Amino acid sequence: MSHSATPGGAQSVLVEITAGLRGFGFEPVVALPEHGRLSARLTDAITLVTPLRWWAEWAPSARRPRVGVDARQRFLHRLAERVERLVRIAEDFAIEAIVSNTLVIPDGALAAAEARLPHIWYAHEFIEANPDLELVFAAEDVARHVGLLSDRVVVVSGAVRDELVALGTDPSKIGIVHNGVDRDRFRAEPFPPEQAPPTVAFVGALSERKGLDVLLEAFVHVQHGLPAARLVVAGGAT
Repeated sequence: MSHSATPGGAQSVLVEITAGLRGFGFEPVVALPEHGRLSARLTDAITLVTPLRWWAEWAPSARRPRVGVDARQRFLHRLAERVERLVRIAEDFAIEAIVSNTLVIPDGALAAAEARLPHIWYAHEFIEANPDLELVFAAEDVARHVGLLSDRVVVVSGAVRDELVALGTDPSKIGIVHNGVDRDRFRAEPFPPEQAPPTVAFVGALSERKGLDVLLEAFVHVQHGLPAARLVVAGGAT
């Protein structure tokens, strides 16, 4: 289950996962909420479009008011139909397990429970600490259901694990799997000599939510003390 059909960080990991699963003899099926550019990258998976709803709103608090009852109603509207459609898809494709590749959509988890299939929640993001998300339900309720509706919760960092545990997710279900690096595409270079200037690297999408503006402001102070320091930025617009 992918919450977006637009390529991004979590979606790039999904592409790698489907390729890996194919190599182990599995036939991945990816459900997308809409048509988008991600389909072209999922060459190792069957892709299909089916309605999926977020239990959060993409609404930075600085730009929009907090989500109210209307957002909760939008999420609940036709929820049973969305879940039933996913159950039918699971039956049609003889699905053996469902993976939700994000914390913001619970539809796949609910379908797995109804179909009595194993469910894995793959958490790439924060819930409460994400400034761009306004939750339709309380963060504690979301985190508790992440644990209740999963056989396993895979998180990409200790920080994501700590937030989920603090909010109420059963810690015994959580495992950390850091994002990997394809060593055929990327090769480590030797450490630079000690006389090389101190260098800070930023790798990520060039969007406000990644905090690059904060890094730029901080780096001004770094250069006051270390004039030779360099900042390298690698990324593209989302």
